[in-house]
Amino acid sequence: ARSAIPSGLLSFEVGNEADIDGPAVRWWNATGQTRSLIPFSTYLDDAEAVVGQLGEGSDIEGPDFATGRWIGDIPQLVAALSLHTIDTHFYPLNACTGLAAATVAALLRPGASSLSPAVLATLAAARSVHLPMVISESNSVACRGKAGVSDSPAAAVWGLRLVLNAVRGGVLSVRFHSSGSSYDPFVLDAGVVSTRPLYSGLETAVQLLPIGSVVTTLQTPSTMMGVLVAGAGGADTYIVTNYGKRPRAVSVVAKAGVRIVRVLDVDPVLVDQEASATGQTATVTVAPGSVVAITPDA
Repeated sequence: ARSAIPSGLLSFEVGNEADIDGPAVRWWNATGQTRSLIPFSTYLDDAEAVVGQLGEGSDIEGPDFATGRWIGDIPQLVAALSLHTIDTHFYPLNACTGLAAATVAALLRPGASSLSPAVLATLAAARSVHLPMVISESNSVACRGKAGVSDSPAAAVWGLRLVLNAVRGGVLSVRFHSSGSSYDPFVLDAGVVSTRPLYSGLETAVQLLPIGSVVTTLQTPSTMMGVLVAGAGGADTYIVTNYGKRPRAVSVVAKAGVRIVRVLDVDPVLVDQEASATGQTATVTVAPGSVVAITPDA
């Protein structure tokens, strides 16, 4: 890895959901594989051994937890492992034991794209030790997704909503997992890349949240969420999502008109439009299950 990746871009991750080792993933306890929960002391010894092999000066990221089991031990882990970044995983829906609850409707509910209590607790722990936090692994449905949900247009809306909520909450970045399954943002087949709706949602997030921009939370009704993105070049964009069941009208100050980018939970996934302003105001309708970006003309 060190020979292939510049040092400024390379970090090593330790953990990978070690807090669920045992019932979910068997581990070796010196006499055989066991399904009992791995003790914290054993995990810490193993992690310290790995970090020791990486050597001083390595950029270490962890503890990469899947639950809230050891969040209270993060300060100890930071000191013992010399962590540079705190990371955690987030999957709003679960297909590990059954698929019934993993539906498009569930993916579009506010809780699916809001930061979970475990993520918020990890973020608070990271702040307490003055380190940044990332969501190092995420996607729509745990255990490799669900066809018809993870690869649906609703995943584009969900992915963009999650990125917006993460940025609002102070998370440094969100990384989306691939595993050769329905929740992969893109698929490589015989050298040909084809994208899925989730990719469109994430591509839109990159375009709407350029590096150097400032994001401010807007005051909205309870069924909506919105941010103002102040770009480094001076252009402002209002990004609004509608969690409700009815369309909602949003008005912004605009001298001439506005450019509109819509991410919808039904085909087509992306829609670019323009609208004229009337009396220094432009009104845009935000459909249910959508994210709409509104940029007033300069």
